[in-house]
Amino acid sequence: MQGAIPGSHMLFGGDEWWFFGPRIEPGHVTRVSRLAFDYRVANTRFAGPTMFQRGDTNYFNQRAELVAIQRSTAIRFLVENVQRLGFMQDQGETPKWTRGEIDAIEDERIEYYKTFYDHVLRTAADVPEAGKLTRRSIGPHTVRTFSTEWRAFPFTIWGASEPDGLGDVTEDAGWLPEMSIDAERAKYDPAQADGLYAGAARGHADGEGASVIGMPRAYGYGAVMGAWVLDYVAAWAGEYGFVTHSNIQYRSPAFEGDVTYLDGSVTGKRVGRDGKPYVDLEVTMSNQTGAVLAKGPVEVRFER
Repeated sequence: MQGAIPGSHMLFGGDEWWFFGPRIEPGHVTRVSRLAFDYRVANTRFAGPTMFQRGDTNYFNQRAELVAIQRSTAIRFLVENVQRLGFMQDQGETPKWTRGEIDAIEDERIEYYKTFYDHVLRTAADVPEAGKLTRRSIGPHTVRTFSTEWRAFPFTIWGASEPDGLGDVTEDAGWLPEMSIDAERAKYDPAQADGLYAGAARGHADGEGASVIGMPRAYGYGAVMGAWVLDYVAAWAGEYGFVTHSNIQYRSPAFEGDVTYLDGSVTGKRVGRDGKPYVDLEVTMSNQTGAVLAKGPVEVRFER
């Protein structure tokens, strides 16, 4: 999100992660550096000319060890085009679920949780060729769950982080004025600096705010979708597994009222240059209609 594009907003378009091994433990301090990596412009059905801007965030611990690199894609688009084309409006009304349907979703979720309720001690040899991971269901999504997800981000917790001074969280980076915080008012009222209440994130938990940028209803966070995938694979891999790489592309948000499903499959097994066994997976995220929300490969290293 560097460089102003007047009249624009953004959605997350994907995250590629490389994890290098140092664990994050209580008492550790994480420092980051970031930069714009590249960009390209392409025509999309929902916004016409759209810029796909990638940027790298490098995570270091207090010992200056590189913990991870995150290469994120920001989809930067003109709101006027989204509203004119109306592509997102095809998402329709918020789905209505019966009590029986919700019970079935919850039962499926419990069956998934049972797969890693106790410590999973899976080795690479235990992983079958072309094996399938148990499906994970999340939802139905609500304003309450979206708000909870926002509060789970460390930067929303007072005192947990500090700005890096690059100044790219306001209109200077191309945000709409009505979706930007009022820094002067925030001096007296901290809520005015809370993105969920007054900033660019309010469309995630506010239907009216969502409509400002052409969205049909409240919608989930791209960064959370990436976290769902990492959590899904890590829970499956168990104590002997370590996610080393993922590259998930986000195609559509999870909207209020929808249910998100994660499905994974084994695409290959191999021995890496370090002599460790690796398992390659493909993870797909879809909703109750079968529409694909996100998809991509994930690599897991096993210690035995």
